[in-house]
Amino acid sequence: CPLTFWCAFATVPFYRKHREAAERLKWQADGIHIIVEGTNSVIYGDQDLISIMLDNLIANAIQASSSGMIVTLKALPTGFSIQDTGIGMSIDVLQHACEPFWKADSARTRNKSGVGLGLSICHHIAEKHNGKLTLDSKIGRGTTAIFTMPVF
Repeated sequence: CPLTFWCAFATVPFYRKHREAAERLKWQADGIHIIVEGTNSVIYGDQDLISIMLDNLIANAIQASSSGMIVTLKALPTGFSIQDTGIGMSIDVLQHACEPFWKADSARTRNKSGVGLGLSICHHIAEKHNGKLTLDSKIGRGTTAIFTMPVF
């Protein structure tokens, strides 16, 4: 991958990061309920990159949701998950979702902006942390993005 990052690693408190990200992005929510759950787990990583990943994943969840739907941010012992109750993605879309500049059919999202780099960037940030970003989705039921890191 041609992307390289200079990482300033420190402890990252996920619960606090979730709350900060939810606060930063609540203006986009437009009637979408954002719930923050989980423990105050802490990992060792680059706080700025983790914030970029959180913002991208939360923005995607909001874009896939409509008013009255729920986006749940959960701090996990070795990472976090972001789940929406939005439109979901097919298996075909999931297979390409982390490719740079790849976008799903714009008719499927509430907000048609973006160039298709968000999930690719998130995937690379996860790799830079020796972690993994996985996506699970069902059409009509929503999507869950899970970031996990190895325990040392």
